[in-house]
Amino acid sequence: TDNEELKTTIYDFIKMRKTIKKPMTDRALKTILNKLNKFTMNEEKQILILEQSILSGWSDIYESKLENIKQPQKQSIPVWNV
Repeated sequence: TDNEELKTTIYDFIKMRKTIKKPMTDRALKTILNKLNKFTMNEEKQILILEQSILSGWSDIYESKLENIKQPQKQSIPVWNV
């Protein structure tokens, strides 16, 4: 990727894995990146997925929970003429 923010987030994920004493092998990194691409090709969403794992201290990545939350529908409020 040419996206510098995504690259930085990937490096941060690798550093976090070292911090939790689960360093990544080259194969593990390749698997994580393939999994990330399966979830979404949108780089902004990929960053969110990685950040979710970094903040939670997870050694793996999971689809963003934010993606699965449906936005509430706007309810129309009746207008009363007074």
